[in-house]
Amino acid sequence: VTRDVRRVHAELVMRGIPVCVFPGQLHPSLPRESFPSAYELADSLLSLPCHQDLSTADMDKVIEIVRSVG
Repeated sequence: VTRDVRRVHAELVMRGIPVCVFPGQLHPSLPRESFPSAYELADSLLSLPCHQDLSTADMDKVIEIVRSVG
């Protein structure tokens, strides 16, 4: 979770971390006007690599880089 998704996303990609911006569209039954906090959170999320092929060293690298970007 970050308040500066674009900056953090760009820095992580530049450092070789394949990160995705969480799509800001939530379920259609949740209108933005009625659930502003849910949308604020959704607009602040990045999806980090998380899969069975990541080694411990890979995860350590992701953690190190994410911490350095802030």
